[in-house]
Amino acid sequence: MVTTDDLSTFHAFEASPNQVLGYHSSVRSACAAIEELGFLPNKIFPLEDHNALIKMAAAYQVDSSDLQTWLAMRSVTFTRRPDEAIYHIQQGSAGGQGLKNLTAIIKELSPKVSGQERTFVDCLKSKIEEVRADQPVTYIVDLSNLGPRLDPDRVQPFYYYRWHPDKEFPMVSELGPDRILVKLIHK
Repeated sequence: MVTTDDLSTFHAFEASPNQVLGYHSSVRSACAAIEELGFLPNKIFPLEDHNALIKMAAAYQVDSSDLQTWLAMRSVTFTRRPDEAIYHIQQGSAGGQGLKNLTAIIKELSPKVSGQERTFVDCLKSKIEEVRADQPVTYIVDLSNLGPRLDPDRVQPFYYYRWHPDKEFPMVSELGPDRILVKLIHK
């Protein structure tokens, strides 16, 4: 993996003719997990936290359907063009749909909860704020030869890498560290 903080170097990367590239923006605090285990869904919060928030939302009659739909997708999104991934992260969208959905639930729950529930919600909220304020990074990833689990969006310029809906996530992703070609650390 080439690491750079130079946007020109990042854009100058050339794939071989048969290579399929995807671009994924994240934040510095997620880099260690990405670079050790590859791209897996739900890196920022463990599934147990998502499930606890969904359970709490149900108890307070707060809609969590968007979060549940996102979790059921069991995918990681890559853009087809570098500028789209960079724009996404520069617009304050670190954490993508996952954090957007968590934030909506937390906003509704905040005035309703107290005690340990308040502590849990405030902890999630604080972590989301940390992620949103963290230093952005953008990866160029080799998505070649992934078969039908690499699903190109028919409308938007995205690829979704999808996991089987009933199987456990692997310890190391098929989109492992060996597929990361370039890491851009945003200045």
